[in-house]
Amino acid sequence: ENNSIYTTTGNGVRETVSFAYQIDMEVLLRDGNTSHGMFRNYYGCWKAYIQYIQDGIQKLDSDRIYRIKLDIRKFYDNIPQYCVRRVVFPALLEALRADSERFLAFQEKEIENDVNALAERVTDWILGELFENQYYDSENGIVTEKEEALIGIPQGPNLSAYIANIILFDMDTKVLKMVDEVNESAKEGKIIIRYARYVDDM
Repeated sequence: ENNSIYTTTGNGVRETVSFAYQIDMEVLLRDGNTSHGMFRNYYGCWKAYIQYIQDGIQKLDSDRIYRIKLDIRKFYDNIPQYCVRRVVFPALLEALRADSERFLAFQEKEIENDVNALAERVTDWILGELFENQYYDSENGIVTEKEEALIGIPQGPNLSAYIANIILFDMDTKVLKMVDEVNESAKEGKIIIRYARYVDDM
C-alpha cells in the first residue's frame, strides 16, 4: 500500500526504518511512469526518511533531544561477496518457489523445474556484476585490477545501492529489538529512542 510504494525492510521488522531504494509498485504492476526506473525517486525516499525522524522527535518523552548520526566508514568498499550471497540467494529461492516463471531470461530450458539451480544462476549473475576484477580509476580513468576481487562493490549503480541497503536488514532487526526494549519504559504514546537508516547513514 502506502501509495503503491513497497518500502524495503527486513523480516520481522514491524515498521519501515530503511528508506533508501524503495520499490515503486506502480511502475512494476500498473505500467506507471518509468522515468525514475523501478525505484521510488530519491527525493521521495529522502523526504520520507526525514519525516520519520521528525515524527519521532514529536513523540519523544523528553524536553532535551540528542541526535546521534552514524556512517559506516568505507561501507561499499568493504562489502564481502559472501555477505551478499547470504542475503540474495534465499530471497531469490523464495521468490522462485512462489512463481517458477520468474527470471525467464536466466532459464536454460523453456521450463526449468530446478528452482535451486535457477536461484544459484541468478545469484551468480548478480555477484558477477558486483564483484568484477577490474575497475576504472576515478583519478586517471585507467582500468585497474582490484587488490581483492571478493570484497567491495562499485558506488553509483542502482544494483549496488539496493544490495548495500538490503544486506543491513538483519542489523535493522537487531537494533530495533534494542530500541523496543528501551521504549517499553516510555509513557503511552511516547518514545525514548527512534532509529532510522538511509543505506549506511543512520
